[in-house]
Amino acid sequence: MKVIPVDATRLTMLVVTEPRAQLKDGQPVLDRRTGRPMWNLDVAVIIEGRADMTTLGLPEGGFPKELGAGGLIVPELMVAIPWAKPERSGVMTRADAVKLEGGRAGLKAVSG
Repeated sequence: MKVIPVDATRLTMLVVTEPRAQLKDGQPVLDRRTGRPMWNLDVAVIIEGRADMTTLGLPEGGFPKELGAGGLIVPELMVAIPWAKPERSGVMTRADAVKLEGGRAGLKAVSG
């Protein structure tokens, strides 16, 4: 499996949905490197004025717990992983973590 590093400094990423756990057969998917549960984050990747949707995989603890839609994020150690199955192919994206850009925008309210 090829793992291609991505220069995320050239991307603007807008969070579209709240993080959700990656599940397979009802069980959490574990990160191969860290053993931590993986999460999916739907984002719009904006490059040169054009937006494309993708899902970014992140290990648990790699994003603020209160991360919500509308936040601009910067991924850390982002990679693209091409995959192919009979009659289907695509590219998965993954990062070790994300940081919010510009403060608290995109954080959902946490009731206490």
